[in-house]
Amino acid sequence: MVAFHTYRPSPALAPHVQCYWHLRHESDASPPRFMHPDAGSGLIFTLTGALALDGEAMEMATLVCGPAMRSARVEFVGPLEAFGIRFYPGHGYPFFGMPLPELGGHRDLSLLPRSLQTFEALQERMAEVRGTDERIALIEASLLRRLGHCRTWHHPDLAQLLGMIERHRGTLPLSRLMAHSGIGQRQLERLFSTQVGFTPKQFSRLQRVGYARELVKSGMEASMTDIAYRTGFADQSHFTHEFRRVMGITPGAYHAKWWAMTTG
Repeated sequence: MVAFHTYRPSPALAPHVQCYWHLRHESDASPPRFMHPDAGSGLIFTLTGALALDGEAMEMATLVCGPAMRSARVEFVGPLEAFGIRFYPGHGYPFFGMPLPELGGHRDLSLLPRSLQTFEALQERMAEVRGTDERIALIEASLLRRLGHCRTWHHPDLAQLLGMIERHRGTLPLSRLMAHSGIGQRQLERLFSTQVGFTPKQFSRLQRVGYARELVKSGMEASMTDIAYRTGFADQSHFTHEFRRVMGITPGAYHAKWWAMTTG
């Protein structure tokens, strides 16, 4: 049995934090689950037990989740309790204090700069208390301190640029972003790479594949070709290639698995 709950951040952190989450798994084993990329970043504090990501056992207490371009398979190898933070795309940067590409996908905190080691102390303090409110209070105090010490922050238009891409489901031409931001292509790509972890093109691809995943799951009466054109892909072949590149399986296979899971 898996119990999973999400919690909203305080108003001071709401622009940056999507949610906090708490997971408890009480049995010895369960079917694998998948974390699909959304260009966000976060932290996982393992309070008891261990989990496996893409077949690799992760027994460290704290796991840094950098922006990822591909879905990750999550397996619970035994009883587990974990608490997590999920940042919006581009908003993990001030808390990690380093270019997001350097975080990689899922990294052991001990392999990253010492400036991030304070999160290990946070994990130890969280393990000492049992209440959700107390744990969230510890997290928020730590995040607010890091935010207050941040020396570098967003380009003033970055949040708007991300919002434009999201609203257009990843189909907005790069020229429109450049015109809105008033900066050149190379500077725009450096900005996105440093603070989001992806170029504008890569972030747009994730948005289009995410939208396609929603349409496939919605049960709408549409062919894969229709979904491909609706999500901005040139043809079904290109759509299938990009979907598999992110999700690890074809749209048709994903639809079959989703249908079997929801109707079985």
